[in-house]
Amino acid sequence: MDRRVTLAALGFVILLPDAAVAGGNRIKQLRPSWKGSTGLFKLATPDTLRTGEFSLGLHHARFHRRSGQARITHFPVSFTLGLRDYLEGFLSWEARSWLRTTQMGALDESGLSGNRLTLSNHSTHPDFSSGAVSGDLWAGLKLNLWSPSHGHPVGLALQPKVRVSSAAGFSSGFPEPTPEGPGLGLEVLLSRQISTSLRLTANGGFLYSGDGTESISGHQFDYGLGLDFPLGREATLVAELVGTRFGGSGFETPLELHLGMTLLSRRWFQLSAGYSLNLNRAGPGQLGVPDAGRHGWTAQLVIQRKINRPPFVRCRPVRQTVESGESAKIKVLAMDPDDEVLSIAWIASGGAISLQGDSARFDSTGLEAGVYTVSAELSDSESTSRCVVEIRVEKELRSGN
Repeated sequence: MDRRVTLAALGFVILLPDAAVAGGNRIKQLRPSWKGSTGLFKLATPDTLRTGEFSLGLHHARFHRRSGQARITHFPVSFTLGLRDYLEGFLSWEARSWLRTTQMGALDESGLSGNRLTLSNHSTHPDFSSGAVSGDLWAGLKLNLWSPSHGHPVGLALQPKVRVSSAAGFSSGFPEPTPEGPGLGLEVLLSRQISTSLRLTANGGFLYSGDGTESISGHQFDYGLGLDFPLGREATLVAELVGTRFGGSGFETPLELHLGMTLLSRRWFQLSAGYSLNLNRAGPGQLGVPDAGRHGWTAQLVIQRKINRPPFVRCRPVRQTVESGESAKIKVLAMDPDDEVLSIAWIASGGAISLQGDSARFDSTGLEAGVYTVSAELSDSESTSRCVVEIRVEKELRSGN
């Protein structure tokens, strides 16, 4: 009779500790920002899409300018494509931009001298100035230089881009400079994993427009800080503080707060929504004209193609031969190239398995002499990898025999 006894398989599933997963246990997000590059709401992250991955974003964003006197609604459409694992290209077009101002927004501020009021030339309606145009077209590349998944302490990317403005219809009354012609810019993108899940993102960039005049200059400096925090597999919390400084005089320097959440994240689509606040002071309306407000909101639908690569797992027993009743420690190395949340299941052909941090312990108590297998199955919910080790159990040597 074969002395090797095969017991019922013993298995269980756990979430891997942080030390067992390279790059943390984040869920990969492909969401494009308003400008097209992979990121949060307005900020871009150093992450890049993998070769062949893409995301199509349909956005709605409402915000305010000129201390709450102007309400602007944008409908950006963006497309981002992974050209290489470290390089992506993006396009973003503000398919529709709607401007609505209060009476004070329609007045030329340079005409407010003494008790005289002078309407600006573009305003034919003294109560409101409003209209809709197609907005700016953005195109660019993002080159990922450093990535935490490759052992760097921070993520770093450079993002050259070009803007073609088509909103010249608001050049005399729009609360931001909108010169005609192209603008060239470069952004530096940084990220740092603060804890297991919390990530800090920082952006800084300059946009140069050679068609800007002294009064309406398109030169601008954009900056911002962002935090994102996954809430399980279904949602990610996002917070951003974003500002812009314009080169021309007489333009407000916007400072905005965005708070939102990715509500659903599936293989082929994502939904996001958020609240925005203009932090520039918006006091009581001048001359009795009420403010347009400071509160806004954003919504986003993303259609995406995400390429999943299987995780990697390797097992190594500290001891391959034990006496019956002894135990053997099995070390495991688990990694996932997509930084997905991983689960692991241990199965043994006999004995018992217990967990010790990022390793397991095989207990041979009560086993007959023979060879037993212990396997670990690592899963990212789409793909599974497996490693197997063999441990020989020998008959216990009794002293005095």
